[in-house]
Amino acid sequence: MIWIKNLNFMVLSSFSAILFIIILSCAEDEIITQPFNDNNLITNGSFENKGLPSLNGWHSSTTDTSYINFSNDVPSAGGYFSVKLLNAWTFAGTIEQEVVLPAGTQIYELSAWAKKTSQSWTGGVIMLLLKTAGVESVRKYSIVSDTIWTHHSIKDTLATSSTDTIIIRLRGALDQFSGGYTYFDLCRFEKSD
Repeated sequence: MIWIKNLNFMVLSSFSAILFIIILSCAEDEIITQPFNDNNLITNGSFENKGLPSLNGWHSSTTDTSYINFSNDVPSAGGYFSVKLLNAWTFAGTIEQEVVLPAGTQIYELSAWAKKTSQSWTGGVIMLLLKTAGVESVRKYSIVSDTIWTHHSIKDTLATSSTDTIIIRLRGALDQFSGGYTYFDLCRFEKSD
């Protein structure tokens, strides 16, 4: 009779441990892939999908992994991956995403975590552009100059028509004093109060 009670205890303990591990692993993936705040107008600002690196939603002129790649070096709460863009003047690693906004005047905020490697004099750049009638104009930008993860934020009042498009552009280099890589993660673009 005692061995049956011990067996029941061991089975329940094992079941509880397995259930706890399953819940913990699901919660961890959910935090990474499902943001709590769904006001982000950028698709895939964390550069991952279900724990795997992903550029889903982002566009680039190359698939060459020496220019655009992923890294496990991430900021706090950055999940598993950041995007790593080559910091080269001749052909900087560049990705971008277009966002269509409703017509009208509104304040928006673009933010991201970024850092550069120590091999570069200057880092990359986070850019907010407005595309009107096919012509792109830079509205605002933030230069990545730190070798540690730093939060960048750009606020702008945008007056858009129904045919305008906003472009979020991440670039590995800013000028000819280039080298190394620039890392980006946790990109957000949202309406501000």
